[in-house]
Amino acid sequence: MNTKKLALALFPLLLAFASCMNIDGSSGKEGAIRVTLPESGSRGTYTLSKDNPLYEVSLMQGDKTLKTLSSESTGGGDFVFDELEPGTYKIVVTARQQDGIFLARNSAEVEVTAGETQNCPITLILAGNKGKVFNSDYYVLQDTSHVDFLRENEISSSTTVSDSRNKTTGAEDIDGNKYYAEFSTYTSSSNVFIYKNNISSSPVDIETSKEKSSTITDFMYYDTVNSSLWVGLYSSSGFYFANNINKLFYEDGSQPGSITLNTPCTLSGLSIYPNAQYTAFAASGTELYIAYTNVGTSYLQRAKIEGQNDSFTITTIGNPQSTQDMGVDGQITDIVIHYDGYVYVLVSQMGYSYTSGFSQNSFSLTPGDINYSRGAIVRLEPTLNGFKVSAKTGWKEDSRTIYTKGEKPGEDAIYNEYSGVKSYIDTLEYLREENGGLKLYAPKYSEKNSHFYGPRRFVAIKPKELAIADSGANLMLPDYDNKKTGGFFKHNRIVKVDLYKFAINSNSVVDLDNIFFAPVYPLTGVGFSSSADTYQYTASTEADE
Repeated sequence: MNTKKLALALFPLLLAFASCMNIDGSSGKEGAIRVTLPESGSRGTYTLSKDNPLYEVSLMQGDKTLKTLSSESTGGGDFVFDELEPGTYKIVVTARQQDGIFLARNSAEVEVTAGETQNCPITLILAGNKGKVFNSDYYVLQDTSHVDFLRENEISSSTTVSDSRNKTTGAEDIDGNKYYAEFSTYTSSSNVFIYKNNISSSPVDIETSKEKSSTITDFMYYDTVNSSLWVGLYSSSGFYFANNINKLFYEDGSQPGSITLNTPCTLSGLSIYPNAQYTAFAASGTELYIAYTNVGTSYLQRAKIEGQNDSFTITTIGNPQSTQDMGVDGQITDIVIHYDGYVYVLVSQMGYSYTSGFSQNSFSLTPGDINYSRGAIVRLEPTLNGFKVSAKTGWKEDSRTIYTKGEKPGEDAIYNEYSGVKSYIDTLEYLREENGGLKLYAPKYSEKNSHFYGPRRFVAIKPKELAIADSGANLMLPDYDNKKTGGFFKHNRIVKVDLYKFAINSNSVVDLDNIFFAPVYPLTGVGFSSSADTYQYTASTEADE
């Protein structure tokens, strides 16, 4: 086992709500809940000490947390919630190590009646598959056409992504195996070829045999809890999903198996939109999240997936929510169902909006257009009716207006002889303060280590943090008064988010010079390079902002 993986107990930890009557502090009209945690006298479980897990037990009703108790304050014995009005409550139990590393979380609903408590056991299986916590050995770096795997100590400004024979996406499993994938489509079928570790080896073939299909944009997902590698495709007929692909590779190197998908998944409450773009998915056990963009709006749908390959049934849980419903905007680019019990979603908004639409990944100097380069990571909690937003970070909430300063040499403003209105020879000079400038939603230079420019995908998953590929740009207009050209500053970088503080780790940002996670199209008209030498102008730096 890799030493970077966290080895844990291989047995489930049983936490039971003791069935009891007339708990001290409760009246005949009220009920109580007692949660008994493992301690020194517990049978066959942990001895609770400073070196062993700490527990948090929360009492909830609906989406509201009423009270939270911890093993630090109770000594690891009984947790008692009393004087409760009859009704339905939810108990959430979380186990962590002393250093804060997540171990397990589970919950159960308890129906409280007057004077007694419903017996309700909870089982916590300590973190992940076979008692191991997934901890990425590699960063899975994907540029616009290739994927590569690099160790964390190999990530620097000069890092490059090698041409891995046109393998377009990848994933890592809990044992450190690397999986590369490529997609091919034919007249009446489509194929995903997946390679394990060595791209020259024989691949697993995932084929939709009856019709031509498309891939979900980020079409491969590794379930870190159940150690299952998934592939997701779709057509006008519906979705095709395949899982446990990692189990088709044989250790002796012999020819791996294949999966033939003859029929799309059976859908219950979910429609496939023929003109939609399905951008990302995540699956863990029976949990499924699907992201899609339809008529310019990005949505996320939670669902249950049950069955086997070629006979999955997908049943919706609640209604889809748009990114606007989540308090952000743009397109969902990646999803992770983390073993800490939360779902993390990346949202990116990059491009410009105009009167009748939105142009993705491009910027505009046209007066009245609005430019965007921002994004967020959104943390979600599952609910009975779907999911709710727990928190978000990295989001640039407000716009700012940038201006051209001064007048461009040799190109003075002129007056229209008919209207008497002042006009300008070029757009850049027009974008002065008196004309409204140019509206921009993007982090300032001083905000670059606390906000996203356009997060694209999760490149590493760890117990305490997530590493994210972030790609976008900042824009400056010329300052003619101070002889400064404008500038278009592209950002391609790795950003780490601390899961406990749920904030960007400002000390972890690595800017990349040779990797481009998204096709950010430059604004060649910013500045006036052809005349800069003549008039002795200097190039702006982003720090001049």
